[in-house]
Amino acid sequence: AIQGGSQRPTAIKMALADKLSGMTAALSVVSALLMARNRGVGKRSMAAIESEAAARKCFRISVLNSRERDSYRRGFYPSLGYEERPSVAHFTKRLDWG
Repeated sequence: AIQGGSQRPTAIKMALADKLSGMTAALSVVSALLMARNRGVGKRSMAAIESEAAARKCFRISVLNSRERDSYRRGFYPSLGYEERPSVAHFTKRLDWG
C-alpha cells in the first residue's frame, strides 16, 4: 500500500530489507491495489526499488513473477526494460515446520 506524502511504499521497504542477495536485489511480489492500478503506482514503486538497489550497489534486480499474474500478461516488467530469461529454472520446496 502506498502511504501518504513522499514516503515509499511499505512493500518496497520490506522487499529491499529482506531480499538483497549479494549484488542482486531479488523481488518476489510487487503489486498495487486494484483501485490504484493504471495510475503509475507500479512504475513509481519500481523506480524507487531501482533507486534503492543502485544506492546499495546492486548490479541487477531479479523479479519473480508468475505467468498467471495480470502483471505478466500485461507485460508490465518488459515495459520497464526487464527481460524474461526463459533459460532459467526456478525451483521451490515447501517446508512443513508446523
